Amino acid sequence: MEQQHLDIVRAYYRAALAGADWSEPLTLLGDATGAGACIVVTHNFRTGVSRIEHASGLEASHIAAFNAAGAPASVWFRDQRHFQIAPSVVSGRDLLTVADLVDSPFYRFWLKPLGLLDHAFIVLQRRRDAMRILQLGREERNGPFAEADLALLRRLAADLHHATLAGEDLKRQNATSETLISALKGMPVGVVIANAEGAALAANDVAQSVIEAGEGIQATANGLSIDSNSRRIKLRDLVAQVTAPGRTAAERTHLMAVSRHGGGRPLALLLTAAGPCETDTELTPEAPAAILYVGDPDRVMVFDNARIAKLYGLSRAESRVAALLASGYRLEQAADMLGVAYETVRKHLKQIFSKTGTYRQAELVRILVNGPASLAI
Repeated sequence: MEQQHLDIVRAYYRAALAGADWSEPLTLLGDATGAGACIVVTHNFRTGVSRIEHASGLEASHIAAFNAAGAPASVWFRDQRHFQIAPSVVSGRDLLTVADLVDSPFYRFWLKPLGLLDHAFIVLQRRRDAMRILQLGREERNGPFAEADLALLRRLAADLHHATLAGEDLKRQNATSETLISALKGMPVGVVIANAEGAALAANDVAQSVIEAGEGIQATANGLSIDSNSRRIKLRDLVAQVTAPGRTAAERTHLMAVSRHGGGRPLALLLTAAGPCETDTELTPEAPAAILYVGDPDRVMVFDNARIAKLYGLSRAESRVAALLASGYRLEQAADMLGVAYETVRKHLKQIFSKTGTYRQAELVRILVNGPASLAI
């Protein structure tokens, strides 16, 4: 593969995968083909809307004018049959004649002020009615794209297509990871995602509060450590146990109770392998290796009264009583905290039982703790 081709592909991969500066690959491609402008455009054939995602050779005002027009590029995209296959290369002269292009409102509105005339397109991605293309425009004074330019685009098309797909996959994975981390933050149980070295890649608020307290679980320069039976165990050693090749399902989980230095009930820990154990796969520091669940029996759960009221059809007063009971308080304690008579709280509890379909206080607490009212979101 020629050096010019390699340079363009490398720069494009960096931009597509890591969100790097798009000016580098687009400028390299423009220089290689004599294009005065090189842009990445999305177009939806159902709505007729085109939009510039990245550009080289254009001012911000030119991009804004293109996007504001809504469907300016439809002069080329009137017949989607030319753009069905990804990857493929399409010459603008195969879509319409120069005379038809010059006679179009789009030419007068957008192309002529830029001095652009001849165009070529690489179809990077096609999904149903939508496509992503690489659009190159040559200045009118420089004439049309030469056959050598189009040949270069054809050689590049497959590599740029794969880079586009890889970038989309990475974006989806990142979005999924961010959503999962957000979901973990609301959980009433502590969750730590650890790598093979026992370092926390992510931790929700409950786990973070336990680690910061330093009672039973500590953060060190070498990852997390756990105090058990008067000795300190490195989390990485436990992770190595549950992720070792050939482990059974039971052996891929480790349970332990951890005493607190300051007293109180022990923490309940469950460590489990994050994924399948592969005999020939070496876990990297960036890869999740295990999940540590942290149960803190001394943590007071905080419930959203308004959420309880809406979920179970309770009045404001009833939801306050339900929240206190679910947080572990007794009826007389709830009465004192709310500043009402004990009998008033008992009447509220009867109404709560009726509305939630429960008959005992323990049953009521169970549905509240297991329901979305317990989530810290």
